[in-house]
Amino acid sequence: GVRGVYGQDDGDGAVITLIAASVKVFQLFAHPFTPLTEQTAKVLACGSGGEPNGEASGRVIQTLRDGDGKEWPAGTLYHKWCVEHVGKKVMPEPVAAEGPNDHNKAVLAASSLCPLGVLVGRDGDDASDYRMLHPSGLYHFERRPEGEDAAYLKAFASVEPGKSDVVLFTARRGDLLHRVTKLKEQLEQQLARSNNGPADAALCAPSDDLHKHIRGVLMVYCAGCMMKVNQGHDGGEQMRRLTKSLADCFAGRPFLAYHPFGEQGYFPSRQVNHHTNLMFSALVFSSEPCFEVDETRTFSEVLTPILSSLGAQDPHQVVMPLLKALLVRGERAPFDRLAAVIRCGAVSPDLLKDLAPCSSRPLLFALRCAEMFHLMAGWYPLKATEYMKHSAWFQEFSADLVNAAPLALLNEAGVLDDASICLATLMAVNIDCKGVVATPVFQDVLDQMWRIDPDPRHATHNLLFDSAGPRKSRCSFPPRLRHYLNLGSYLCMTALQAYVSSQDRDNTGLWGLLLLWSASHLVQKLASPIVRLVSAPMAINLALVATHAHIWCKTMLGREVPRDSDAVGMLCHFWNILQDLVVHSQLGPHIITLLTMMADIEKML
Repeated sequence: GVRGVYGQDDGDGAVITLIAASVKVFQLFAHPFTPLTEQTAKVLACGSGGEPNGEASGRVIQTLRDGDGKEWPAGTLYHKWCVEHVGKKVMPEPVAAEGPNDHNKAVLAASSLCPLGVLVGRDGDDASDYRMLHPSGLYHFERRPEGEDAAYLKAFASVEPGKSDVVLFTARRGDLLHRVTKLKEQLEQQLARSNNGPADAALCAPSDDLHKHIRGVLMVYCAGCMMKVNQGHDGGEQMRRLTKSLADCFAGRPFLAYHPFGEQGYFPSRQVNHHTNLMFSALVFSSEPCFEVDETRTFSEVLTPILSSLGAQDPHQVVMPLLKALLVRGERAPFDRLAAVIRCGAVSPDLLKDLAPCSSRPLLFALRCAEMFHLMAGWYPLKATEYMKHSAWFQEFSADLVNAAPLALLNEAGVLDDASICLATLMAVNIDCKGVVATPVFQDVLDQMWRIDPDPRHATHNLLFDSAGPRKSRCSFPPRLRHYLNLGSYLCMTALQAYVSSQDRDNTGLWGLLLLWSASHLVQKLASPIVRLVSAPMAINLALVATHAHIWCKTMLGREVPRDSDAVGMLCHFWNILQDLVVHSQLGPHIITLLTMMADIEKML
């Protein structure tokens, strides 16, 4: 209840209001415009029209580069877009600026229906992908060549040179009224997710249900949009229609709206807030209570009394320790012992399904559960069908988690870390759990790891920010370069053995060099974090080292080089080269097809 004023006694200031709600709140953010994505340009330079004059950073756009790579004065290109794609007489011509904080009322009024948008994220719907910029003036540069009609652009929100892409948007006056229904769609979807229901089902929910779930709304409707709606002789009637549309959006619940120039809103696609123009922002108070959590106690302190009350039902203390390990350690719990408890019926598989979304590392937890149930299907054949269904559920959960979660959340939570990527890759081979590795996000992260940096945290960061932010990398030799260097080593070793076999067969030193060379490749494979001792690549490299050792021993004793061992060594070389070429973009598919055909022929024989 204490109020304070900070700063100077006069001049500009800011008011900050903090609300601690006792109910769940939902944040909505939308705009009424349609993007013309073919009219897109990269912001190259920002500043002032002439000498430094105190303009807000990023709100004076000087230079743009269009989709064809041509550089334009920002005001000139925007005016050209409006003339060609909105209307010939819609946008006023550029004029000379009267001062550093000047704005053109004619441009303000015209650009209310053809603003610029800045791409925020590629996830989500069009209401959360772009933030709007309201152009406030088109002005000639103070220093421009004689006869050249070059102009810069001023806006009421900022951009970042070299990072921001601006897109032309359009709307009709009626869209400013009717498209507030986007807020209702967002609200219904968020309510459905809050109640663990499908978001698509919320779109057909009756208004009575919405009326039961919300209590009131605080919202912002941009003054630029409001002035366009209120324009003309029928402005009063249009404002009454706007009030009716907003009341319908919120199922007749009370709302308080005001009209500022500039809005703050939350973008789910990037999990960030942004300052924008010409948008609608709302904070909806639901009827569901928001329970407070006592953060003074640790998770173990909260959990122990609950498990202790159940301990009387487990006199042999078999189930309770496993439950504690499962709840506290999550994906590091002893799943082999847990499988036996599940088979006895002491723990239900549904408990694991409920814990998967709550785990600190949900992808690892779900993959471990999928592997456990897949193994249980082999251990207990009578219940194989039931256990395979549970395994399929966790496999589907894992794939949906990676595929549906916004990349910003995956990056912030570190879902795709080293352990998760290794386990997902192994599960794709061991239990045919290919849903995770087949998702576009997983493929893109692996591509970044392959081409730039093997650290998945850096790969996810680079993928998230793409070309709009600084790249993270501490790797001088990315995996792709190391792989092809390894392939080059195999090629050199093959060429050396071919030379020694045909030209200098009794050279003990060269055969010893080949032995050391092949042994180093074997050690390199053994050092892999996910090495499989019983596998074809390991057998091939062991055979190669054995043949080189055999030939070297024969030459040391002064005997003739065994031709069969030499031939086996060359076959091993060609097999290794073939395996390493699988990752080649052009040769890889042909090699995979050939190996598949050979495997099919082997099965037929």
